[in-house]
Amino acid sequence: MKRVGSLGDQLASAMAAVQVSGDWYPALIDAEKSYAEQPLGMPSNLGDLRKEQLIGEGGYSLVWLVRLGPERYALKQMHKAELASRRGLGPEVAFREKAAYEEIKPHPVILRCHCCFADERNLYILLELCLMDMYELIEAHADAKGRLPPDWARFYVASIALGLRHMHGAGYVYRDLKPENVLLDRRGFVKLTDMGAAKKVDKSRTFTALGTEEYIAPEQVRGRGRTIASDWWALGVLLYELLMGRPPFEGEDSVDTLKKVAAYSESGDAGPQAVRNVMTQALGVEQQVAAELATGLLEGKEHLRLGCTSEGFLGVANHPYFASLDWLALFNQQLEPPHIPDPGRTNTDFSAQVEPDALVAPPLAAEHAPKFANFGPECAVAPHPTES
Repeated sequence: MKRVGSLGDQLASAMAAVQVSGDWYPALIDAEKSYAEQPLGMPSNLGDLRKEQLIGEGGYSLVWLVRLGPERYALKQMHKAELASRRGLGPEVAFREKAAYEEIKPHPVILRCHCCFADERNLYILLELCLMDMYELIEAHADAKGRLPPDWARFYVASIALGLRHMHGAGYVYRDLKPENVLLDRRGFVKLTDMGAAKKVDKSRTFTALGTEEYIAPEQVRGRGRTIASDWWALGVLLYELLMGRPPFEGEDSVDTLKKVAAYSESGDAGPQAVRNVMTQALGVEQQVAAELATGLLEGKEHLRLGCTSEGFLGVANHPYFASLDWLALFNQQLEPPHIPDPGRTNTDFSAQVEPDALVAPPLAAEHAPKFANFGPECAVAPHPTES
């Protein structure tokens, strides 16, 4: 792919990409606007929420399966005292996640946030309930080499691309794309989670050290920070991993992995050609187009990377790998997902894997209370028996 020079050339290239897309792209934009304007359906009786099981634990949070009447949700709980004690992070982590959910308008591929609220010791985010993540999907349904079927990979990568396009349009970089952050809802559709990692950058760069080393782009390895280009690189890593059963860059440790990322980006055509050869030898020549997409996303130069040229998202969407995909039908969730999770998956109690003390919210020192003002309305949630 050659670099587009003048502004006129860039505009012409972008217009050509839109023309190639036909009618579906303007229809997609209209569908996104309509979806974002739908009411969120925020529950009015939050005090009636009942914790059923602990279904997850994050770096600074617990996630509960909760019920409100017939509806089930995921409730993210963050202890105020623990947040206040974290040097360099603190309450802004929670407020940043809240802001991301507010500024990134509702979208079918973004996990839906119904509301944020608080009580004396905790902050809460009430989220759409999903039943499994992509890591679990790979563990359960990949072949002996850890590979998902090609059609599955196409569906999931395309769905994620729609979500990234939407986030980028809101000025956000996702920053932590990996299988564990790609969820499947009860119907099997993709939902991107962990908006606490997303950061508003608009057209600037962010230099925060964050992410899994196998997914880190070369510009970050070089200390140049990251933009939306790093998300498209991570999508290339994920595509490769879904099809090949392992990420393209693996070392004996984190430093070795990052050295391989840097060496690949500095190899000229040799690195991408090696990736194409490995993929076509392993998957057959019929997957050569998948290899071309992977190397287009795994482009060391940001301005040439698919998703980052003047064509933007359409540089990805119009790639021959997606020739058989109906993008508008995917957005409208009219395509049949490759896998529908077992609705009983969330019945596993996760509390045995968490230290009992971690379940109990400690009291918050009075001087820290102002740090958590305005997170949301005050509303207490009845404790689970394990929280005692």
